[in-house]
Amino acid sequence: MNPIPTQHYLRTPLLTSCSMLSLPAFIILAVTFSLSSALYAAETSTSLRFEYFLAALRRVKPDGVINLKKLHTYPEKLLTVDSQYPLLTQYSWSDIETLFKVKSNCQWVKVDTHSLQTAIDFEWALCNKRALPESWWTQAPLLHPAGGSYADRYLEAIEKNFGGNSDEATNFLTHHADLLTLSNPLHPLYNAFKNIEPEGIAALLAGSHFFLASDNSLWLSNQTSIVKIAATTWQPLAKEAYLVITQRQKQQSCAIFSAGNLCITERNITLLISWWITGIFFFLVVAISVVRILRQRQQDTREKKFILQLLVHELRTPVASLSMTVEQFRADYDQLSERGQMAFGRLLQDCSRLHRLTETSKGFLSSDNQSMLQCQSVLLSEWLADVVKNYPVQFTISEDKELSLPWYWLGLCLENLIRNALAHGKPPVFLVISTAPKLRLEVNDQGDSPGWWQLLTGKKSKNRGMGIGLTLVKRIMQRMGGRLIHQRHPTRYILELDYDKTAAG
Repeated sequence: MNPIPTQHYLRTPLLTSCSMLSLPAFIILAVTFSLSSALYAAETSTSLRFEYFLAALRRVKPDGVINLKKLHTYPEKLLTVDSQYPLLTQYSWSDIETLFKVKSNCQWVKVDTHSLQTAIDFEWALCNKRALPESWWTQAPLLHPAGGSYADRYLEAIEKNFGGNSDEATNFLTHHADLLTLSNPLHPLYNAFKNIEPEGIAALLAGSHFFLASDNSLWLSNQTSIVKIAATTWQPLAKEAYLVITQRQKQQSCAIFSAGNLCITERNITLLISWWITGIFFFLVVAISVVRILRQRQQDTREKKFILQLLVHELRTPVASLSMTVEQFRADYDQLSERGQMAFGRLLQDCSRLHRLTETSKGFLSSDNQSMLQCQSVLLSEWLADVVKNYPVQFTISEDKELSLPWYWLGLCLENLIRNALAHGKPPVFLVISTAPKLRLEVNDQGDSPGWWQLLTGKKSKNRGMGIGLTLVKRIMQRMGGRLIHQRHPTRYILELDYDKTAAG
């Protein structure tokens, strides 16, 4: 009777793994899942409707209320239908015959059994029209061996001798009405339980919360009382909740679920199933579309990666040729003019950088992170000085260390942030470097980054770029096991990297 748990819904791994399935296999999987969910949801939906129905019942005025505290003051064995039958588990048929002879012949006999002797004394007193003292009722058992209670038989004798409206009968009912059985019309609870079967009384006394009587009255038991609700009251509420509530017979299994002797099903189940079938096909259409989109994106990514790998591979040949040309110039370096030597220095630097770019790009395009994370041990301050030498920025280091890191990629990311701050930020731009507990490279300027609402509405600075560089920085940092942090007031971009883990791979 609980709502559908979340674990019954389709998980992301299932969806992503569907891209590896053939289309027929995926459809079979989706239909199986959807049908099982529909059956489970149909049961849960009915139980939820039943909960709403019970909530509506609590707001109506019942046709009868029996306080449980008051009910428990009556002996339970006098309230069940078993009280009307002979106590054959305690007495034999010969004992019952002995009592019948005493009643018929009005002759007292002596027996060895104390409880049977009590019944003999009782029958002998009745046939001799003798009144029993009040003390007798505090000591005698409740049930007569032949069925019924002693109080039932004694009241019957009083009405026979003195009349039902006599003072004797009234006085006895005033003091001992609780000793009558529930089947006696003079029992205080007789009218309250008059229209319910004995099985229903036994079920409610045993703790059942629901019972539907043969007259279609609905009985509900809670912690404080037992209430009776007429069919004219509860049936319209059940109809509003689209429920069909019937009496469950013995050995009957209910189609949806049961509560007490109630069989609870849902109205218009055909309409519900048709809605579920429609939902299943809608789900299939959406799922197939998603799978196709995922496959297309995966194929596009592979093609882009192939093109990049091809470009990097083809770049190696002109880079190698350019290196040979640089070596030839190096041999004639002394013969160059001063201006030519300066141009050769720039050519040598750019050639070296291009060579490193082609080599390290192979690692970045590889699925293996280790081929990208080629680490070298360098003093942090020396590396920073080399990175910022071409930019008008200053830096501070909390503690200088020699670290083993993939400095090329880290330098590429830091230079991208510096250029971004100089181009789009508000000067001055400065760096704050810390090494405890992680390496943090913080690029600060005095401007304010646009908020997400400005990016959505298109209200951003004319000087700002498309953000592609920052996207690449974020991807590279993730590949190295670090992250890019962005703070807005003022603008700060932070590269954070756990150098111990990066060096350990």
